Amino acid sequence: MTMGTVTAFAASPTVGTAEAPVATQKAATSVAATATPADYVKATTVSEGFTVSAVEDTTVKAAAVEVQNALLNDLATVGTKLGNKDLAAAATDSNKKVSASILSVVNIDASTAAKDADGNYTVTANIAGIAAGDTIAVLHYTGSAWETIVPTSVAAGSVTFKTASFSPFAV
Repeated sequence: MTMGTVTAFAASPTVGTAEAPVATQKAATSVAATATPADYVKATTVSEGFTVSAVEDTTVKAAAVEVQNALLNDLATVGTKLGNKDLAAAATDSNKKVSASILSVVNIDASTAAKDADGNYTVTANIAGIAAGDTIAVLHYTGSAWETIVPTSVAAGSVTFKTASFSPFAV
């Protein structure tokens, strides 16, 4: 008996609704306009052993809402998690305006890359819009929810992070 192979893909995220910030947050926040999936693929390369491909337009829109909800709506917690004291302090200042720019939303897959000893993959995404010292967060869609990944390093033009699985990523 011959068995065929079936490729399973993680479900695409749906576009949620922007939620209100936590009650203690006073800073105004915004997410900069996003690019097209094709533009993000052109702007993003990944380290050897990984491939990058375009996501659906809905995934880009879903990522923008998630940036607002998971990152900008609780600046104090996110600033602490990402190690940025200024961002954490801005949360309670009504004179502060904090914006986020989405630099990339792409599918990343391991083609020949192997897992590290800790069971994760180490991925470096090369994106021209990253400056050394930028506060960068990576969002990963797990198939049912977005998770926030703290990068292991940020350098001019690149961000390195660890992940156990693959699907859409937003930087």
